[in-house]
Amino acid sequence: MGDSTRYLRKPHQIVSGNEVRLLVDGTEAYPAMLEAIGGARDTINLETYIFASDETGWRFARALAQSAQRGVEVNVLLDGYGSVGCSSALLEYLAEAGIRVTWYKPLAPWRSGWGWWRRDHKKILVVDGGVAFVGGLNIADDYADPACGGRGWRDTHARLAGPVVVGLQESFGRTWRKSKGAHLDPSRHYPELAAMGPSDAAILTNRIHKERRQIRKAYLHALKHAQRYIYLTSAYFVPSYRIRSRLRKACARGVDVRILLAGTSDIALVTRAARHLYTKLLKCGVRIYEWGGPMIHAKTAVVDGVWSTVGSCNLDFMSMRYNLESNVVVLGDCLADPLTELFVRDLEHATEINLAQWRRRSGWQQFWDSLAYRLRNWL
Repeated sequence: MGDSTRYLRKPHQIVSGNEVRLLVDGTEAYPAMLEAIGGARDTINLETYIFASDETGWRFARALAQSAQRGVEVNVLLDGYGSVGCSSALLEYLAEAGIRVTWYKPLAPWRSGWGWWRRDHKKILVVDGGVAFVGGLNIADDYADPACGGRGWRDTHARLAGPVVVGLQESFGRTWRKSKGAHLDPSRHYPELAAMGPSDAAILTNRIHKERRQIRKAYLHALKHAQRYIYLTSAYFVPSYRIRSRLRKACARGVDVRILLAGTSDIALVTRAARHLYTKLLKCGVRIYEWGGPMIHAKTAVVDGVWSTVGSCNLDFMSMRYNLESNVVVLGDCLADPLTELFVRDLEHATEINLAQWRRRSGWQQFWDSLAYRLRNWL
């Protein structure tokens, strides 16, 4: 790891000997995930915010059912709000196949500890305790390849193999137990894992109460030590004052800071709240781009070609403070190089925001952006 550890707040979290592969959009991620599910020998643990009852949802349901019918233990953990639209027909299909489905904080206000603002926003798939997927993709047609009838949302996932997978398995297990899921046999879910590749990686999660700010602090530390460039892609960008301060200070040091954000969003208020911040960031030298295609849902960052992350955590209040999130952080160029290349390629489909033109927005636009920003703690 050498000098790269200065980008880490807690170097001891890094695990060596991992294979990390970048997966772009549902076009690459879904086939890789379905292949892993189809090849499972013992266990499958799937945790997702949204499991839709559309064609993509049923593709995954059928793949999971086929594995369960082969004797594989299949556990599915769904968020009570994000997956509220999952049909009873799909859920019954899973149950009939022997799949154990558990809900994180169902929409039941009469239950003790219920809170709609605390959601399980993680997107984790762990197969046989040794291969895992993490990133921003939910299970829905929104992310699927348009050639397969999907909407082609731009998103990023990663496939992991090696000792770092234990971190994702532990993250799944904690939330599964908190949600009162059935017992998970450690001997089946935590096999000994040999080195699989050259990458040094760590799993970061936002655990309620304990290490709730772990991902935010990791971002702050990496931004503080940036020397050459910071490339951020964020679906929902309403960062804290401290993150904005680190970005401004990085620009003052001569760091090339670029941020790729959604031009149109499924949550329009978040886009407006983000735009309220543009002027101050642009004045400091931050370069901001808005995606021109369908919704961009990725949550990635790369710093100096050394520190990079892919995951579910947005740079907004809810992700950083309340939601359960999961990111993988990788040191070195194994992930940083392809992620940097992807970012540069994505900019070809985005429009850069010009400060002079941005200042000429109408008073009404500025008013609505300001009003949306006042609601940032609920977005």
